[in-house]
Amino acid sequence: MKPLDYAKISLLASALALAACDSSNGFIADTVPGGGAGGGGGAGGGGAAGIIPSLQYGPAQQSGFGDIRISGDASRIVFIDDSDPRAENPNEEFQLFSFNVGTGEVIQITDGSATAVSALDEFDLNDSGDAVVWVSSSDFTGDNPNNRDNVFIASTDTGDITQVTDNPGGTFTDPQVSGNGIIVFTSSADLTGGNAANDEQVFSINDDGSNLTQLTTFTTMSPTNLAFADGGSKIAFDGAGDPLGTNVDGSREIFVMDVDGGNLAQLTDTAADSLLPKISDDGSLIAFTTQAEIFAAGNPDGNYEMYVAQSDGSAIVQITNNAENSGTFVDGTPGAFNVSGDGSILIFDSRGDLTGLNRFSTTIFWAATDGSATQQLLREGTVPDATYANENFDADTPSITNNGLGVAFESTVNYTEGAVPTFQKIYTAIRQ
Repeated sequence: MKPLDYAKISLLASALALAACDSSNGFIADTVPGGGAGGGGGAGGGGAAGIIPSLQYGPAQQSGFGDIRISGDASRIVFIDDSDPRAENPNEEFQLFSFNVGTGEVIQITDGSATAVSALDEFDLNDSGDAVVWVSSSDFTGDNPNNRDNVFIASTDTGDITQVTDNPGGTFTDPQVSGNGIIVFTSSADLTGGNAANDEQVFSINDDGSNLTQLTTFTTMSPTNLAFADGGSKIAFDGAGDPLGTNVDGSREIFVMDVDGGNLAQLTDTAADSLLPKISDDGSLIAFTTQAEIFAAGNPDGNYEMYVAQSDGSAIVQITNNAENSGTFVDGTPGAFNVSGDGSILIFDSRGDLTGLNRFSTTIFWAATDGSATQQLLREGTVPDATYANENFDADTPSITNNGLGVAFESTVNYTEGAVPTFQKIYTAIRQ
């Protein structure tokens, strides 16, 4: 599908108008941050000076975003939406879209029914923003006539789709792509002759479909939530097995291994499940969430809290400790979070009052991964006065750039003049 300008897209200001753009790092903040920051969930300063978020994508009709991702260099935002901005989605099914931050062009990548586009939330965007991978049972290219789950990759510039795998029958989940074009995913299929029992295994494949390799031989692990370092060095996941004799209670723990499946290590050993690892580009740092009390008196109420760990097992740092489920949505499930490519900043949404600035909202926080600072992204000085007066900071599904300065998120709040107040919209902001 060729890119096409759409007149009803609200592009009030690009991210480049908010910040100087460095070709290697994307967003660069151009103001001095106002206010202080609280360490480890403590009180933080409000701040007076700031940069108000920029509206990037505002559909002309009511939308329902599934997930959004910004590329590491801030050039692209890829998202799931059920709107029809290009008159190519008349049934308003959830589809995958790509948005060019610099030009405001949007293209619809997928074209499938709600039943055919399965596991669409499980997509990954590479750091340079030019390729997105996902799992679907649709027959986008004519190579999937049996409508089995397979891994697909597409150019975010043209929308051209390539089917990467050929599933003989089995589950496919968690596709992740590195900057050098290697894709990893989990599957219960016997893709290489090494998984006759059809256990969930981790596989790798090149983005052109070559070099399909089974990386694991688990029997009871059920690896999920793969995280693949963009540099291609490390893979992290959570699993409930005991492959190393270090998980006797069978809880879900965080594991990490090399891209060839070697040097498998268990990073956590918790009484409650540890989930949803995210990994820095060089594979050295992993963020995760757990209800467990890793440190004495560190999580007495058993809520989900945020942690980061060195992938070599040398250190774990607790980032939050709050009575309001610091890393979760209101329903108590783990919320959206991610770590910057350079490993310096953790971004997450929470309904907690982690800095003394949040009363009613599920909103976005950032924290230094060394535990030295925690701050609320949207607060006085970074939102319009009327929004601040209403204490309406609702925002979620944050995604962060490589240098930890640029943040993309979705919200129904009218953070800029001219936005449709009740519609879901995609914004970018500078972390400060």
